[in-house]
Amino acid sequence: MKFLKKFVFTKSLIIQILISLSCFLAYSFFNYEIIDPENFSWFLESTVTNDIQTYWISWEFFRNTGVLQFPLFANPQYGEGLNLSIFHTDSIPLAAIFFRSVSEFLAVDFQYFGIWILLSFFLMIYFSTKLINLFVKNNKLSLLFSIFFAIENTD
Repeated sequence: MKFLKKFVFTKSLIIQILISLSCFLAYSFFNYEIIDPENFSWFLESTVTNDIQTYWISWEFFRNTGVLQFPLFANPQYGEGLNLSIFHTDSIPLAAIFFRSVSEFLAVDFQYFGIWILLSFFLMIYFSTKLINLFVKNNKLSLLFSIFFAIENTD
């Protein structure tokens, strides 16, 4: 462990470690095929819950709505006559509104759920490291402890 004492953790190195750690955790719980935005076969398998299929179908309906509509998050084609919005289907509304605005530049088979999962792992590790650094003034320990935050609720 003496070699770790000489190793200096700069901010850019910590970000690189966090990115590689989040990629590793996303791969260990899922697979790298989830990051490909044109691959949606991974959540059509029986090992994944049916909820993500509902999110994807809702996204596909929301993607084909008008960009300048009121209310902004309305999804009138999904559940015809029910006045549903993208909030009611848990399709990550912030990502859905962003990707709908650039939808004409995206592939026909596009899903953002894998990118969101990877981003969630990164943000969980990043902010847990920041939180732990408030109490423990050791970057090495806070990186180690932040792994527990990331793997705590992966079911």
